[in-house]
Amino acid sequence: MRLKKPAVYTVIAAILYLFPFGGCSSNRETLQINPPPPSSFPNQDIPPEKIPTTDELMERTLETERDFILSDAWALHERALVYSEQGEWELALLFAEESLGMLASASGPNKQHPESRRAAQKITRNLGRYRVLALNANLLKIVPQIELTHDPGSFLDELSELDLYSVEISPALEGKVSEDLRDARFSIPITVNKEVLQFLDYYQNRARANTQQALNRSTAYIEDIKTIFKEEGIPEELIYMAHVESLFKYNAYSRARARGMWQFMSGTAQLYGMKVNWWVDERLDPIKSTRLAAKYLNYLYGEFGDWCLAMAAYNVGPGRIQRILRKYGDMDYWTMMSRRLIPRETRNHVPATIAAIIIYNNPELYGFTITPQEPALVEEFPVDYQVDLGVIAESIGFSLEDLRALNPALQRGVTPFDPKEYTLNIPAGYGKQLEKALADLPPSQRLRLRHHRVSSGETLSLIASRYGVSIRAIADTNSIRNIHRLKLGQDLIIPIMEPKPITAEEAQSLASESGTHTVRRGDSLYRIARIYGVRLQNLFQWNSLGPDSRIFPGQKILVSPR
Repeated sequence: MRLKKPAVYTVIAAILYLFPFGGCSSNRETLQINPPPPSSFPNQDIPPEKIPTTDELMERTLETERDFILSDAWALHERALVYSEQGEWELALLFAEESLGMLASASGPNKQHPESRRAAQKITRNLGRYRVLALNANLLKIVPQIELTHDPGSFLDELSELDLYSVEISPALEGKVSEDLRDARFSIPITVNKEVLQFLDYYQNRARANTQQALNRSTAYIEDIKTIFKEEGIPEELIYMAHVESLFKYNAYSRARARGMWQFMSGTAQLYGMKVNWWVDERLDPIKSTRLAAKYLNYLYGEFGDWCLAMAAYNVGPGRIQRILRKYGDMDYWTMMSRRLIPRETRNHVPATIAAIIIYNNPELYGFTITPQEPALVEEFPVDYQVDLGVIAESIGFSLEDLRALNPALQRGVTPFDPKEYTLNIPAGYGKQLEKALADLPPSQRLRLRHHRVSSGETLSLIASRYGVSIRAIADTNSIRNIHRLKLGQDLIIPIMEPKPITAEEAQSLASESGTHTVRRGDSLYRIARIYGVRLQNLFQWNSLGPDSRIFPGQKILVSPR
């Protein structure tokens, strides 16, 4: 068989390539590649590069998204905490909502991730606080409040400025405390350091009178407080925070507008369901405010897991403590204090409380002798209509001042207008007597106070004339310091003194034949109108008087038309 020419040429060319002639080799370099010896190869095969699975890629993507979202959410939350410390509740609410919105933007699996859920729970708790506090701040702007001045003896105010750094502690005091606590048993850690000893010295010397009064005052409430703290699971030792907060005064009022034995701001009180309005302020009720204090301490301990941090947060607010822990990492109160990460008032608060615990645990050892104050024996009396405490006091023959002390939450001395259901505290054993007295009393005589809302153009003088009472009576009842300044929409209580009913013969003897009445000391146009059974507007018309007109003893007032 003969090959075709192209095939022959191909074979020849291949041979020439593989076996070149020597003349050509002198002009070219030959490249020789020597393979490595067999011994240089490893015994096992080289594994191929690992390629991530689809699930692994998805997990990496979710982790990246989660880190990004949590970082931004916590940054927004930090800003909310800063504004909450400054009392800027609306801004705190805004940033808390943005923080929660950032968490809500996560994909489904990341929303359910434990870390995301924990963050959402913490931010949601603060969000609820900010909503109530922001609402309360707005109400304070538009609803006139009762005018108060802070308690000049407020220990909490003094605490914010107190500096005991230079106080030297005597070895005798240190030895006394060491001996006292050797066999003492407490349910919370009691640290005794320089700061605690300085407050012990302070209570025994500079604040001796206040401490003695507080020790006496506490005896009227201590058993009720112990019962409440036990029910709420709060260590009994924390009762003596009330010494630091208010010296056990139920009506203490600080510069920061905190009120009551446990010094609550109105927003925090309302956040936990207490009534704080124009009629009622339950922060002044020692029993209700103690219940709130126990619940709040329970919440703070749940947040921080440490009673000293809980006490610090009670004073400075949980937001401030949360922010410090997030910024600097976990630490205890004493580290926080030594690094001056908290304000002076809070640096003083915990040592002052521990010193109070030590003194109340053994007052005689530290030079105090308690004079007990017996707690008032009371019973509850529900009413479903407005009633004046003055009327109740007369009905049962009890002191009005003492009755007010039993019902300190009633800011106006009268049960609320809305809702009308209210439970009064009355002396024990007087319930049936009061029930009968009120049943026999006409509804019109249940109140000696009237409610008035200031309209445009009204002055205190005009309002006083309208109701026939003095300007000073209205000012005193409503704690008005500047009688020339009223706010539109301001609520006022008008102290109406109902005139005693008189017979027709007595009324006739008061009026002359000309139909006039001679004004006597204490008379008002309103009272005169009531005596003679005429309308107040008629008196104005017949005598050319107006709501701003004043009458004087000896003046003749027409009580019938000429």
